[in-house]
Amino acid sequence: MTATDLLTTLRARGLTVAADGDALIVGPRERLTDELRAAIRAHKRDLLAELPRYRWLILESDSRCREVCCLPEMTARELADCYPGARFLPLPDSAAEAVAMTYQRTTNTETQHHV
Repeated sequence: MTATDLLTTLRARGLTVAADGDALIVGPRERLTDELRAAIRAHKRDLLAELPRYRWLILESDSRCREVCCLPEMTARELADCYPGARFLPLPDSAAEAVAMTYQRTTNTETQHHV
């Protein structure tokens, strides 16, 4: 199995995959089998190499910021499961749809704060 095959399998099983530095974040945990955990460990380096094209800036509720990398089709809503209460901003090489979605969400949030 290649890293690309593994990513496809994980997504087909409803799992999200993100890179946080040198760590992989895969969830929800209850959907991970021992077989998948072993495959993720075996392909960790390749998975990390596959993800950096899709980057988000995570603004956590305690004012910390971190950059994470994830699958291209992963949305801010899916990332929210991994980082509850955080805001998500796509970084420049992220998918255009994610940028538009985040911009709209940010604009709506700013409008709500001014009311």
